[in-house]
Amino acid sequence: MGASKHLSNEDSNEGSKTYIEFDSSEENQRAAYRLASRGGQLREGINDIDEFFAEMVPHVTKHLFEGDSIDLMDWMELDEEDLEEYREEVLEAEDDE
Repeated sequence: MGASKHLSNEDSNEGSKTYIEFDSSEENQRAAYRLASRGGQLREGINDIDEFFAEMVPHVTKHLFEGDSIDLMDWMELDEEDLEEYREEVLEAEDDE
């Protein structure tokens, strides 16, 4: 199984959203904002972020420390076409600069 099994079901009525206002003129409020914002879109998009990271860490560790990206790419469900598309987008962005 890959990373996609962790994606949230947007049609689900199980979740809710909360609005929080922070005052950026106070340091403790800025610190609270930084703490609350960690995860951001990732936390919104993943059902169980703790399980997601528990499954992801061994793949990332192997990628970082052993230089083996294949397991991570498999788990993230990326293939050669995805990699080629990414490379093309990066090259186009560099050409636009």
